[in-house]
Amino acid sequence: MTKKTRPGTAREDFVAAVLTLIDNGLGFRDLNLRRVARQVGCAHTNAYNYFASWEELLWFSLKGAMEGLLCAAGLPQNPGSLSNPELLNHIRSFPGPGEKGSLFEVYVDFAYRHPGWYRLIWLDPMGGEPPEEILPLLHAPSRLFGWWLEHWMTPPYSVGTSDMSGDEHPQHPQPLAVESPKPEPAEGLPPWVLERGRILHGYMHGELANMVTGRSPELTSPGMSRILIARIMDLYTRLNTK
Repeated sequence: MTKKTRPGTAREDFVAAVLTLIDNGLGFRDLNLRRVARQVGCAHTNAYNYFASWEELLWFSLKGAMEGLLCAAGLPQNPGSLSNPELLNHIRSFPGPGEKGSLFEVYVDFAYRHPGWYRLIWLDPMGGEPPEEILPLLHAPSRLFGWWLEHWMTPPYSVGTSDMSGDEHPQHPQPLAVESPKPEPAEGLPPWVLERGRILHGYMHGELANMVTGRSPELTSPGMSRILIARIMDLYTRLNTK
């Protein structure tokens, strides 16, 4: 259970120290409470005034990294507090695929600028259970990505529709009726959005994971982030014209 904090910013100082060390290249395996405390400038035992465990500090640090990603997408300081309708309103004004500042660009640029934070969010092993107060934030990226895709992608088509004369025209399919996004987790999206979203995110995340872990050195070459975005757009176009 999360301990109550005393007045001041000490809890935020510990989170900031973790994120600074990771952003400066310290590997997750080399990260420990004593190194974090030295970065803060206090005894390592002071952390337990604010966090129930080392694992809880890491979860709140993951929260801070994820807030950095969502803020890069133009969300407010505390995007996890937004209700789902507010997220939907944000999506309606967000640049579409192929436009400057699209969500594809946000994710890729974030990983290239903060590879350690990207690893912390999606790849590094986390112990214990996430604190309840950060759970809403953990769902925000999947909601944002899924609803953004639904807003821009063409829905699948039905065949065998009829005109007013009653004649069938299977060669002229009509769009299926697709309900508007509901204020619920990403799993509530239409199946066609989930399918395409998993393909797109799987490819994008796979390439970025190879980049941040050093498994594909060519991905770190100058200008490679733009090439990767172009590849994601090519996959998006292919999926959107199925």
